[in-house]
Amino acid sequence: MTENEKRVTGLEVLFKTLIPVLTLVVIFACQHYGALNTDNFVTSQKNGIFSIFTGPLFHGSFNHIIGNIIPMLVCIPILVKYFNKYYAKVMIFGYLIPAIVIYYLNIPSIGISGLGYALAFFIMSAGIFSENRTKFAFGIAAIFFYGGLIKGATILAGSGISWKAHLAGLIAGLTLGIFTIKIKK
Repeated sequence: MTENEKRVTGLEVLFKTLIPVLTLVVIFACQHYGALNTDNFVTSQKNGIFSIFTGPLFHGSFNHIIGNIIPMLVCIPILVKYFNKYYAKVMIFGYLIPAIVIYYLNIPSIGISGLGYALAFFIMSAGIFSENRTKFAFGIAAIFFYGGLIKGATILAGSGISWKAHLAGLIAGLTLGIFTIKIKK
């Protein structure tokens, strides 16, 4: 740990992980029980530019939200514990870049999987390029656990999967990881 990095507490890791996850769960519950109409919040030009902020918060099914929450529960604690000074940057860009791409391509979409891709690929690239052995190990582990995600960021992802949002998240995370570690070392 360098003198510029402050020690991260378990409570900080817990809060920074659970707040985004619980936000998704509460919105999904409201959606599931009919308190929120998903159609009004889908990221799309029809719903307006504000939908860039709302679309990622909504999910199409229980499996969809679980599929997006699991990578967050794995990656956010690693991000907070080992790359905490980049937490806000990765979370904001990982959330917004995929939504902006989807909005401007005019592909109606919901779900926060672009952030999951950004998180995984940030940890991969920042870890690999880090001189810290622990961060490097997490980067290698991320490649083994999440390397298969590359297929989901291509046209091979399958029908109904927003591979362009995944690709945007992958590029955002990879770019942030490379540039924050290599340039701002």
